[in-house]
Amino acid sequence: MLRPAFRRLVPLAVLLALAVPAAAAERKSLVVLDAEVEGDLSDVSRRGDWDARAALLTRTLKDGLNADGLYRVLDDAAAADLLARLRARREVHACEACLVEVAERLGAERVLSAWVFRMSALILTLHVEIRDGKSGDVLIRKILDFRGDNDTAWLRAANYFVRWLREDAPDLR
Repeated sequence: MLRPAFRRLVPLAVLLALAVPAAAAERKSLVVLDAEVEGDLSDVSRRGDWDARAALLTRTLKDGLNADGLYRVLDDAAAADLLARLRARREVHACEACLVEVAERLGAERVLSAWVFRMSALILTLHVEIRDGKSGDVLIRKILDFRGDNDTAWLRAANYFVRWLREDAPDLR
């Protein structure tokens, strides 16, 4: 037999258990494509650094958007073959048909593409677009200038985008 104090908590616990899945279901599904790097890539010896930073940026965006409850970030493993084929070409983010194809394959309502443009080792720009998964229409476009071609600066830009989307642009999601 439950004590009176616990009896009052049972309905609350049931409501919370029902509310969490409902809230998750309301979030739009999103596939986050691997971030790309463009611009001044003349120092080929640094390509490994940029690829590692792009992977870190992608992981940061996925984790931040999912953890903040902004989107339900989908696992892209079911489209690994398609994504590998698309990565063979440059500027996947500029191919609207490619983004729609990925969304269709994964059943995503939204697709996020991100790329960093390197003006120089000091001046960089993070471009982020979120498109509708069916039409390919751009729903959100954000460009963030940042300074410093290092992990800290790249992560700061990615985290700023997530914070901006959560705090300043909730009606855009």
